[in-house]
Amino acid sequence: MKPQLRFKEFTDEWEEKKLGEIADVRDGTHSSPKFVKEGYPLITSKNLKDGKLDYSSINYISKHDYEEINKRSYVEDNDILMAMIGTIGNPVKIVKEKEFAIKNVALIKDKNKQNNYLIHYLQSNNIKKQFLLELAGGTQKFISLSTIRNIKIQLPPLLEQEKIGKFFSLLDQRIEKQERKVTLLEEEKKGYMQKLFKQELRFKDEEGNDYPEWEEKKLGEIAKIYDGMHSTPNYKNHGVPFLSVENISDLKTNKYISEEEYQNSFKNNKAEYGDIFMTRIGSIGVANINLNNEVAYYVSLALIKPQKINNWYLMHAIHSEQVQKDLWSKTLQVAFPQKINKGDINFIKIPFPSLPEQEKIGNFLSLLDQRIEKEQEKLRLMKKEKQGLLQQLFICK
Repeated sequence: MKPQLRFKEFTDEWEEKKLGEIADVRDGTHSSPKFVKEGYPLITSKNLKDGKLDYSSINYISKHDYEEINKRSYVEDNDILMAMIGTIGNPVKIVKEKEFAIKNVALIKDKNKQNNYLIHYLQSNNIKKQFLLELAGGTQKFISLSTIRNIKIQLPPLLEQEKIGKFFSLLDQRIEKQERKVTLLEEEKKGYMQKLFKQELRFKDEEGNDYPEWEEKKLGEIAKIYDGMHSTPNYKNHGVPFLSVENISDLKTNKYISEEEYQNSFKNNKAEYGDIFMTRIGSIGVANINLNNEVAYYVSLALIKPQKINNWYLMHAIHSEQVQKDLWSKTLQVAFPQKINKGDINFIKIPFPSLPEQEKIGNFLSLLDQRIEKEQEKLRLMKKEKQGLLQQLFICK
């Protein structure tokens, strides 16, 4: 067995072994310890994201429960964690920043801890294909510990393992550097947003004079608001694109409805170029400008047609801290999924500078978005490049 792409100095055959033969594989607790306000983080499958530990939605447990769990599943530096429930896989090689315990997560203790070969092999499509064949469970998928121990690993000689591991580690460093660049730009935009909408930072007119004082308007006074189809449409392989909440980030979709259904369902509420879509069910208050010519949409999206306000300014204003707070105050939080009624959107308070200042704010923030999108695209290409190399440098059966 030999890979599609290989460092030229290596020619020996690869061998196949089970993961349990080259690593100690165990898991965390299966019980449900009581959560506390302060204590030790409990890492579960949802906290393994993009090759890192994500502490943004973490639960905490007591010292007693932490010590009990870690009697059999203590995580050390260079160990690998892998999700067993829900989104399967997502391997993370640990560099410990704090102490934690694990639940329903596979703990893989590589016998060659300084070798980065295994973590990258576990990220390859070879492993994903093996998992797809073994997935169990109905609504919530899971992989058993015995299945993980029996994963087939293709192993080159040790020196080749080390070279492959170092190669992918260098790629990861490039990706992490690009991720930091994107994060810094996003934080920069957030800072400008806060200053602009708190009016700590103001634009001046062409003669260097201040623009008039800002007003406050209800959204229904400066825009018309509609919602989309209330029933699930009859999807087609092609036709008019059909949008829902999950499409809000780029307004791209692989769902379509017929032209006839579109014309019948959107007689008075057609989305036009420059209108704004805003999420109103499930996720609340995420907005984007429609740059499509013909598009259908579900009830979970509100269609906002600006009448007396700059559309780019309005989209950014919706994302401002004060408008988000107002949206949240009018959201039915006891509903599942949570939602804001279409009628209540009319009463959302929008900060309202003069139209020339709106235009300057909208253009300025949109330029920042373009810079962020450019760097995000570079990041996507780097990750795509890595996935391609994972396919070529590892033997995939």
